[in-house]
Parts: sequence; C-alpha cells; structure tokens
Amino acid sequence: MQDNEELINESNALIEYFKTHPLISLNALEEKLNIPQSTLSKAVKGHRPIPIGYWYKLSLELRDYGYHIENYISVTITEE
Repeated sequence: MQDNEELINESNALIEYFKTHPLISLNALEEKLNIPQSTLSKAVKGHRPIPIGYWYKLSLELRDYGYHIENYISVTITEE
C-alpha cells in the first residue's frame, strides 16, 4: 500500500503536467472521461488534489500527449 506522500506526489504529477501543457483542454478531458466538471481546474488552481479514482483514466488518456508519471515525480530509494 502506498503512503500518503506517494499518493500526493501522483496527484501533483498530473497537476504539474497540466500546468506545463496549457493547451490540453481540462474540460474536454473531464467530458471524455466522465469526470465531474471543474474537478481538474480546481486541482490545478490548488483547491484540492485530483481524486485517486481518476488517476488511471487520466494517465492512459494522456500517454498519447506525452504524459509519463516518471517525468513528474522523483523517486527516493532508501536502504532499510
């Protein structure tokens, strides 16, 4: 199971992608993927994270537009 910090990083990765790709239509994505209207714009504006239930659908749809989560999060490996 992922900890809260990893979950926040995945939401932040999507938000960062949207901020660096302003020509991606958030409204069109919401409509196509059956995400409630303004969910993504509220996340980009910092009002809330993107709900976990939408991450997979967004990731799949955005792959054709260059989104790869590895480009937006950093992974820290620690020895135990």
